[in-house]
Amino acid sequence: MQFRDLGPLLVDDGVARPPGGARLSTVLAVLLSRVGEPVGTATLAEAVWGAEPPARAGKVLESHVWRLRKVLEPDRGPRALPTVLQTDPLGYRLVVAPDRLDSHRLATAADAARASLAAGRHDDVVAVSAEALALWRGSFCSDVADTGWLAPVRERFSELRLALVEQRAAALVALGQPERAAHELAAAVAEHPLREPLWELRILALYRAGRQAAALTAYDTVRRMLADELGVDPGPALAALHQRILVQDDALTPAPAAPAPTVPVRLPSRRASILGREADLDRVAARLAPQALVTLLGPGGVGKTRLATEVAFAVRDRFPAGVWFVDLGAVAAPASVPVAVADVLAPTPVAGTTPEELVLGRLADRQALLVMDNCEHVLGAVADFVGRLLDRCPSAAVLATSREPLELPGEQRVPLGPLATDAAVRLFLDRSADARPDDDRVDPTGPDRPLLRRICAAVGGLPLGIELAAARTRTFELAEIADSLDRAPGRLSRSGPGPDRHATLLETVDWSYRLAGPDEQILHRRLAVLTGVFTVDAAAALCAVEPLHPDQALDVLGGLVHRSLVTARRTPGRATSFAQLVPIRAHADHTLTPTERDAVVAARDRWVLDHVLAGPLPGAAGQRAFYDWLDDNLAAVRTVLRSLLVERPAPAGIELAARLVFHWHDRERLVELVRWAELVGDASRVVGVTDVARAVQGCAAALGHDADAATAFFSDAVPALAAAPPPRRADAARLLFVVSVCAWTGDLVEWATTAASAAVTLADQAGDPHTAQGGRAVLAASALLGGDGDRAVALADAVLADPTGNQLAILFAEVTHSITAQFGGDGETGLRHGDAVLRSQLRLGTRNFADSFESRGAHLLNAGQLDEAARFYALSSALSAGQGRGWPWHPGTDERLTTLRAALGPAEFGKHWDSGLRMAGLDPTELVAGLVGDLGEPAREALRAP
Repeated sequence: MQFRDLGPLLVDDGVARPPGGARLSTVLAVLLSRVGEPVGTATLAEAVWGAEPPARAGKVLESHVWRLRKVLEPDRGPRALPTVLQTDPLGYRLVVAPDRLDSHRLATAADAARASLAAGRHDDVVAVSAEALALWRGSFCSDVADTGWLAPVRERFSELRLALVEQRAAALVALGQPERAAHELAAAVAEHPLREPLWELRILALYRAGRQAAALTAYDTVRRMLADELGVDPGPALAALHQRILVQDDALTPAPAAPAPTVPVRLPSRRASILGREADLDRVAARLAPQALVTLLGPGGVGKTRLATEVAFAVRDRFPAGVWFVDLGAVAAPASVPVAVADVLAPTPVAGTTPEELVLGRLADRQALLVMDNCEHVLGAVADFVGRLLDRCPSAAVLATSREPLELPGEQRVPLGPLATDAAVRLFLDRSADARPDDDRVDPTGPDRPLLRRICAAVGGLPLGIELAAARTRTFELAEIADSLDRAPGRLSRSGPGPDRHATLLETVDWSYRLAGPDEQILHRRLAVLTGVFTVDAAAALCAVEPLHPDQALDVLGGLVHRSLVTARRTPGRATSFAQLVPIRAHADHTLTPTERDAVVAARDRWVLDHVLAGPLPGAAGQRAFYDWLDDNLAAVRTVLRSLLVERPAPAGIELAARLVFHWHDRERLVELVRWAELVGDASRVVGVTDVARAVQGCAAALGHDADAATAFFSDAVPALAAAPPPRRADAARLLFVVSVCAWTGDLVEWATTAASAAVTLADQAGDPHTAQGGRAVLAASALLGGDGDRAVALADAVLADPTGNQLAILFAEVTHSITAQFGGDGETGLRHGDAVLRSQLRLGTRNFADSFESRGAHLLNAGQLDEAARFYALSSALSAGQGRGWPWHPGTDERLTTLRAALGPAEFGKHWDSGLRMAGLDPTELVAGLVGDLGEPAREALRAP
């Protein structure tokens, strides 16, 4: 269990959740702040109730502790003593490894980064800081009320975080990444505008990026803030940096073992090389030291045993008393665990001494490594034995493999996932080399390449599956293996000797499945209908089918993660995502009955349809959150689309696709839009709804700049939608607005005007001012491109004066003003409206900023900011290349670039262009937030480039 204590307090056993109430959170927060130490009941009572706790505080506190123990040790028996939240003579003690606390990991990272920075190991600083800063969701236990004890604790961790931010920025600058440093520091100075070291680093980063004007403007900003807020001048370091920039100080711009002794080693055969796990090998090896417990976690077939064997061999020199491998796979009874270890170590028998005592006596005061493989089915017995071993043998270490953690203090867990595609292909080639004659080897660069990738994907990147598939090359061609795996990836049998539990991938997974509880088994089966990454919400939809209930999803899913039947991935600021690896899903699919499948498929489809059809109108509040929900649940949405367009075509599938057009465009999935549009057309020939289908197909063609195809589709769709009967007018108006936006984006101004006019008419008739405002904004932008600038500006002004608040309408109105300013050469006005465009895009949740950045380059050029113009043109070019489209996109950009290059000179132009290319490595959404985010002054001013 991990404790997410930087931000709202969560306990995480695979699924993060609050501990269960404000008072429980307070008690746990106090214990976390003093982890491993005794905490008196008076201290806890004061933290919960303040200086004057109630008379029954002691009894109530006992109840809270009892409830907290249920959260921290859900599997503890009714009579078993607590091992995590222990009773102490002085009160209570939380006994967990400190590295299970996010706060402790942050503190450790800050110390490590400080040492690495002093030693010049800048890459290490960047790596350590990235992982640690991702833990930060807010101040220590931010949802816990402070009765007087929390403020200093929060201040300590906040200061550690800021120190880590500064260390990371210094390392990035030293590594030649000043753009990234300046970008990351923008948010930091906005949050802490009076902290001079942050400003010093940001100003240096701006200067190193070739932005002297921006650096000087930033200095002027902080100077004024210090004077206004504190009545002081900048400190000596900041003032000195300012002077060095003014004189362009050259110093601110940087110039570009012996043989190991023999030790006893008892390990399985290492004849086969390890591939694709080099980084994991280094990571695990670095953690092994005397008294260490490291557990490799993951599903069957992921390569835990193989990696453990290789790690043990790599670190053998650290353990002169020997390295010993104990396979617990065949151990049926928990009491046999010490016996199995004794069999390997072969200690001298002593009459009346148990096998466990023999082992502990053999390893006492000896620096030895014990590798305990396949612990999951005798987990409790292994945990008890390992706990006593490490207590009695302080020089020994244990490397365990399991599908579940041992849950011991100090346990370091290393989860293993599937191999990346390239590593998986390398492993397949290596394992198949001996299976085929030299003149019939697999060719990884020729026609065999796609087959190799198909095979590796079909087995989910699991090394076991890859090795099983590679063994089949003795008899079958790659195409036959790939086709077989596509049909049933779980049924690939092993030929030749090998452990019974790995006879097939299905049996490998079944070994974990049989250990799961009844509810976990049910959800495991049902997850087969979610082909890909999914969320807790998706799992809850499947739990809506009896005998489960949606409220159980969190707990049951957590159990599946615990048993390695589901993998979890956390992304800061987003919902936790989960997945079944392909062979595990094959097992789930194999065990799902037809009756249960029909019920959960219906529940899945209903859940996606209800959520999407109830989503916000285009441009309405909540669109960005809606897009994020779609991204989080994209695999489920795609599965339902295929179900309703291909497997069982239905009108609901066509309507679902129509609601997703803007999401596909705004989140840069145009290729996907085109493919779904084709399937929409196919489905419409079966179920009708041709006007909606043609509209979707026309939007895809227009956004792909296929004017002829778009015209053909719009010729059918727009008149039909414009003539919609009263019951359908609101939906038709909404879809016509979508058509008008896509047509305008695809340079089909006449169709944009026609569709927008019809959308306004129908929306007015249906009483939908939101959609009507959107249509009028498209009419404004279309009028401008049609040559009627005065009408365009008047319409745009009317849209901006409309209080309806359609953000997409506001975007089009600001685009109209931005283009007008560009035509007139008014750079400052263009930048102001361009910023408003970016702000609307940010609020809408779009990610395709390349066009806006190209326009920003033109405005900067008109405003005389030549260096910034070069940077944003380069940024736009790089983002367009990443989208696989040509550049420039706007007429006249080539001529402006020629002017810009001549004005700056080739060397200066190249420097700023390269800086812009490096900016493309940043998250464009965060970059826009830094430029035009909704921040208060003076913080917002601090983020703005001149």
